[in-house]
Amino acid sequence: MVFRNILVAVDGSKESDKAVDIATDLALKLGAKMTFLHVVNVPDTGGATLASDKTEKALRGALTETGKKVVEKAIEAARRKGVSATEKIGEGYPAVTIVKEASRLGADLIVMGSKGATGVERILLGSTAEKVLRWSSVPVLVAKE
Repeated sequence: MVFRNILVAVDGSKESDKAVDIATDLALKLGAKMTFLHVVNVPDTGGATLASDKTEKALRGALTETGKKVVEKAIEAARRKGVSATEKIGEGYPAVTIVKEASRLGADLIVMGSKGATGVERILLGSTAEKVLRWSSVPVLVAKE
């Protein structure tokens, strides 16, 4: 299988940086296009009004700005290797958003980092990478630091 359109999910972690490095090398070798995606995950209050709209907007704004910096860092890392890439900031539940964006963009590979959740957290929640692996209709490459 030849990959021509790679979606790289980035979150600023060491594992995410490793995913950027691997995906950029792969895109360079294959002549593939790349999109870096950061997902802003604003906590759901379940309808409760624990915070004012102003506070929620400020939180969303801060998380979006952080996401833009993460994506810009990935774009710069790709440029240093001679690979151009586009950027996307999504919002929502990370695993769902990654899979939906991959489909929307026509990606034929998803590359992402794994934080390696262990113990109770992994049993109760599962990791984002595991969920993307289960739900994606395209191959997923998971990088570990």
